[in-house]
Amino acid sequence: MPNNNIAVLVLTAHPSEDARIIKHWEHTCRNYNESGIIQILFAPESNGRCCENWHVIKDCLYIEKLRRRIYLGVRNRRYIEKALTIIACWKSQRVIVHVHDAVLLPIAVGIKKASNKCVKIIYDKHENGSMFTTHLSVFEILLNEWSMKKYIDGIVFVSKSMNDEITHIWGAKLSRTMIPNYPKGSWRIPDKINQKIFNNNDQLNVVYFGSLGQDRDLELVHAVSIQMLITFPQLTIVIGGRGATPSATHLLNEMHHIYGERFQFLGEVPYSDVIQKTQEAQFGFIPIRPGKGLKGKTIASNKLSEYLLLGVVPLISWGDSQPVISEDYYISLSGNPENYLVRIKQELNDHKIAQRILENFYSQTWENFVGRYDDIYRKVFNIDVVQ
Repeated sequence: MPNNNIAVLVLTAHPSEDARIIKHWEHTCRNYNESGIIQILFAPESNGRCCENWHVIKDCLYIEKLRRRIYLGVRNRRYIEKALTIIACWKSQRVIVHVHDAVLLPIAVGIKKASNKCVKIIYDKHENGSMFTTHLSVFEILLNEWSMKKYIDGIVFVSKSMNDEITHIWGAKLSRTMIPNYPKGSWRIPDKINQKIFNNNDQLNVVYFGSLGQDRDLELVHAVSIQMLITFPQLTIVIGGRGATPSATHLLNEMHHIYGERFQFLGEVPYSDVIQKTQEAQFGFIPIRPGKGLKGKTIASNKLSEYLLLGVVPLISWGDSQPVISEDYYISLSGNPENYLVRIKQELNDHKIAQRILENFYSQTWENFVGRYDDIYRKVFNIDVVQ
């Protein structure tokens, strides 16, 4: 039901195809008559592209490309004034500024200070690796969060493992809610999933679509892919994403040159194609590189949730991070290649991991959690939350 008492302005520095931003924006447009989104793209990530998805949903999208950082005490008046112009046109006196990136917190604070309306800031802290999207270091992200913390009215986070960190920075009393970045249940096609699992392995697919940045161990993907392509003649591996270094790009293109269509490197892929190709795959890589400041931490991997909903058995290297699920539900790429090849062969014979995934992760969908956005918006304005 549309909410006429609250208006929502979304700030994001994420690339246009980011699934969480698209899902949040779709929900915002459907439930808030007055809403807008400002996407501030960083030049190395943007490639000059606009987000056609958002234009279709609602015609209040503003796109800018930056060639420098916004952080610490910097107030970029151009973006603040643009936001204030949008807000001034809205009838509602209650405005949520929903920030998806630490790099944009100074702009949100500038909006809050300058607006003559009642503005509340919700900070959506939804991934450990946001430094790879916005080119801020871990230190710069934390500095932004600490320096802006008194202006933030509520926090959205994605996993229980982040709760202690949030309490450390903002204290225990700040309004917060956990909204895992689960895929939409509507994306799931049970017949297709069952067919790909129990099709006697006439066609075997392994995929990875996502960040190809330095936090991803593409050398491991390369080594594992060679072993699997030799072992399984019916295998096709499809890799897609952005952020690969020139050396990594060369490595992936070289694999395609050697193995042809059995190893496909597609570059950046539309998210609708990602879902389709992932749903057709039996296995999917999650290759976290060691030594990226994640020692002892857990990663609430968007990709992991996607795999589990779509019946894909994850092939995981955790790097220095802590596993977030039991090894009953994935195959580890650590150690001797013979170990994971044996487990893959066993899975192709008995499908036990896939069956456990189907039995235990069917309800982990976006639809079951997205209403929590509305709850925290009402809570920071002291409006009764519907239970």
